[in-house]
Amino acid sequence: MRALSLILRLYSYAFEFVLSLIALVLGIIGATHGHDVSMELLPWTGASLTHWLTGLGLLGIVCTVLAVMGWLRFTFPLWALFVVVMLFRGYMFSSYTFGNAAGFREALYFFGAAVLAFIGSLTVLGRRRSG
Repeated sequence: MRALSLILRLYSYAFEFVLSLIALVLGIIGATHGHDVSMELLPWTGASLTHWLTGLGLLGIVCTVLAVMGWLRFTFPLWALFVVVMLFRGYMFSSYTFGNAAGFREALYFFGAAVLAFIGSLTVLGRRRSG
């Protein structure tokens, strides 16, 4: 059981870090190239979207790094839950549309990966830092 917990935690660290890094890079690209970023999944547009992507990307990276280091670990599951909620909201309650069945399937896989990362993030709460 400890091995599964470790694998889930490492997966959640990797998933959330990479997702946050992508958001940060997209925000920076949007800010430096005229706010041309468009993401129907998110509730923001234009300059607001680039600012939110940059800020949330930084927040996600900080939460992940803090959890890896054993500091303020409770922020990591909160961040992972935020990601799941935003994906659910974006897929279900936004103007986002799926191009075809394959697009829907990919969205389900991505959402499932985010849910799995959230489950893995919960393992940081039970882990005690050895000192």
